[in-house]
Order: sequence, then structure tokens, then C-alpha cells
Amino acid sequence: MKVLPVDDGVVGFQNGIYWDATARHSGSAVRLLSSADGLAFTPLAPPFLRPASGWMRSHVYAVDVRRVGRELVLYFNARSAWHWLAGREAIGRATAELA
Repeated sequence: MKVLPVDDGVVGFQNGIYWDATARHSGSAVRLLSSADGLAFTPLAPPFLRPASGWMRSHVYAVDVRRVGRELVLYFNARSAWHWLAGREAIGRATAELA
């Protein structure tokens, strides 16, 4: 988990691995958590960066996030297939403007 300070505590960008019982395979996604003390974290919403299609079809993982000026810049790895010998791995970038 990558943790960044905010005015009222910290936020954490957590990369979790899960099992999809319906599809019968694993996946991973990124969700945002908050904490007042840096010890107890609460999820703020469902995962905001999760597998979808194409190059991000199976997993989204290996998160790093930095504050750059008035933006948060998040880098991550993603895979296009569940089997490690099939598909491709790619690096993604997402940005969010800070208020």
C-alpha cells in the first residue's frame, strides 16, 4: 500500500488480490482508503482502478503514486491475461487534479 499525508490524516492506495468465484480466476484492483492515525484504515469506495478489457483485462497491480504539482500521478502494472505465460504486461498511468 502506498500512503500519502492529507490534511486530516493519510490516504492509502491499496492493491488487493481477490478471487472471482463466478469466473473462477483471480484478479487484482486498486482502492482508496483513509486513516486518521495511519493504523486503522477504512475503504472510501469500491476499487477505482480494476480489470476491464484489453491490456488491463486480468490484473491491475504494483501501484506507485506521487504528488506532482497540483496532480496525483499513479503508475501501475496491468496484464491482458490470467496465465503468466500468455498475454502481455503493460505500465499504466492515471492522474487526478488536486483541489
